[in-house]
Amino acid sequence: MKQFDNGNVRLCIFPTIVYVVQCSDLVEDVKVLLSDDVEWSDSPIHGQTNDLYILTNRNPELVKKFEDKVNEVLVELNFENTFQMTTSWFTRIAPYGHIESHRHGNCMWSSVFYFEEECGSLSFTKESQSIHVPQNNCNPYLTMSGDVSLPCEKGTLLLFPSHLHHRLTLNDRSDIRYSMAMNYMPKGQVTIGDSSFNYG
Repeated sequence: MKQFDNGNVRLCIFPTIVYVVQCSDLVEDVKVLLSDDVEWSDSPIHGQTNDLYILTNRNPELVKKFEDKVNEVLVELNFENTFQMTTSWFTRIAPYGHIESHRHGNCMWSSVFYFEEECGSLSFTKESQSIHVPQNNCNPYLTMSGDVSLPCEKGTLLLFPSHLHHRLTLNDRSDIRYSMAMNYMPKGQVTIGDSSFNYG
C-alpha cells in the first residue's frame, strides 16, 4: 500500500509472486546428470529431454533438496500443505534460439534452475485484459500487463505460479544453453467445501 500526499491510496492486490531462490550448492549435482546418455526430443541442439522425471529417476536425493528449498520460501504464504516435485527435465536451446511463450499445465508451481553462466533472462508475460495503452514504465510493481524479465543467473532457481506465461527471448551465446525445469503440486489431502483430493 502507498499513501500519497493528497490522501489517495494505492493498493496492490492479488500479486503475481516470483521467487529467486539461491541454489548454488546444487549446481554440480545437476551438472553431473547432464551426461551423454540423456535422450533428447526434437532437434539435436534444441528441445527437452524425453525423460520428464529425470531427477526422480537419476537422483531422488536431489529431488528432496529442491523440494526443501521450494517449501522454505513458500512457507510465508501459509499453505496448509507442503509441495512435492512432480516432473523435472532438462531443456537446451540452440545458439541464438529462443523458447516461445508458454505455461505449465497440471501443476501449481513451476521453476527453472540455471547451472551455467550467461543464460540470458526469463521473460514473464501477462496479457492486457482490455485495451492496451502503451506504458512508459520500468517498475514491475506498477506494470499491469506486458513483459517483466528476470536474469537467469548461475545457481538460482526461479519459482513461479504455473499459470504464468514465460519465455526465453534469445540465447545470445554461440553455444547450446542448458537449464532444468521442475513442476510442483501439493502433498497430501487438499479439501475445500465439498471438494477433496489426496495428492499422495
